[in-house]
Amino acid sequence: QTVQFEALSAETGLIESKTLEDGWQLTAALSSKTTGALAASEGAEGDWEARVGEIEVKAETIGLETRGSNTSLDFALATGLRQVIFEDGALGRISVASLDSATTGMSVANTDGVRELTGPVTLAIGGLESALQGEGGEVALTGETFGLEIPALRLAGDDQLVATLSGDFSMANLAVKGDGDSPLSAALGAGHLGFKDVNVKPVAADAEIEGVLEKTLEGLDLRFGTPGEETTLALKSIQTRVEGLNARFSPEQSINASVTTNLNDLRGSHSLGEGNQAQASIASVEAKFSSISVEESSVEVAADAVANGLSAQISDQSPQTIDLRSLKIEGLNADPEKAVEVARIVLEGLDASVNDKILTLGGEGSDAGETATGGDQGEKIVARLGELSITGDSRIDVTDGSIDPPMKLAIAVEKARIGPIDTAAPETQTSLEVETSVNENAVVRVGLFVELVHEARS
Repeated sequence: QTVQFEALSAETGLIESKTLEDGWQLTAALSSKTTGALAASEGAEGDWEARVGEIEVKAETIGLETRGSNTSLDFALATGLRQVIFEDGALGRISVASLDSATTGMSVANTDGVRELTGPVTLAIGGLESALQGEGGEVALTGETFGLEIPALRLAGDDQLVATLSGDFSMANLAVKGDGDSPLSAALGAGHLGFKDVNVKPVAADAEIEGVLEKTLEGLDLRFGTPGEETTLALKSIQTRVEGLNARFSPEQSINASVTTNLNDLRGSHSLGEGNQAQASIASVEAKFSSISVEESSVEVAADAVANGLSAQISDQSPQTIDLRSLKIEGLNADPEKAVEVARIVLEGLDASVNDKILTLGGEGSDAGETATGGDQGEKIVARLGELSITGDSRIDVTDGSIDPPMKLAIAVEKARIGPIDTAAPETQTSLEVETSVNENAVVRVGLFVELVHEARS
């Protein structure tokens, strides 16, 4: 093993010591600077090397005081590292252009057996570059800046510490690129995580966490897959706010919170080969989870959501398109292990184009009408839907290429509604109401009651 420095210097400021009636007091200031630091190791378990171009430490004020069994330490400390490089023969290489941390007015005290730490903390990392070795090839990670600011940090307690903190974590221009059989690249323009009045009690594995969280991601770009089968995903921004957070992770896991999420300009595509492609986009999504509850393996969700400007299309020999002005989901209550309930789903402004050989779909060997009757299908999840409706000048254009010349239908949907549906209640009467016009001439109106769910009989 090797440890060496090119240069090392230290300087102390004024040091004062004072004897008190029931204790002792010390004040001081110091600074140090190290250049060309190197640590390296060679051995059977692998070789590694760590280098730091410059290390600077400044403690502008240090105050230590003891009174009887009570002790307090107050200080302002700043550290700065430049050109930090770590290389490992098996892991790869990680480098950071700068790493700075600082605290002003930090106080550490032990009063009557109660320990307390209070003060602000900042951490900044700049110029992250890494090339790491993985099973599928090399993974490169870069980041322009990372920052953590905690204006108010407090740790206090006797046998067990309780933490209270508020602050922000941010990052800019993060990128990941992976080589191998399935290449991957991801980029994030900016990210932010804010936390307010977060309590961690106690600071241990069985902690309970309370507080408010806010997350923002901007400029997300993701690409993966082999050439000819590539998938892309782009997102302008997403904001999430978590309120009323109460989380436990040991001995029994539980999480309770209310969450609001806003998403803007989501776009995705997938290559189908031979120059064909599937594309989809969503202009905006707003989802309000009035409650999210996780208890052990059980998850319960109550939410409402609305998505605007939905669009999807497949560009091949039979192009298909669908546009939807808005999709609303109201009164969602879900426990994926037991039941999923939705009060209402509304599709507004549907505009679809279907091009296919519709009359020949299924073809030979089709078993679409066959139903499996044997075997253990396990416990079924109950599904309940109050109403599904289509509104707002909706239109469906159908071109059937199974006949010559192709048959074309322009279906204008004036009204369409179905519901309720309950897979746990076979006796449920489901109403179906449809009012459409075909090719601007024939008008079709349908209104009836049906039993969509049939009880299994031996």
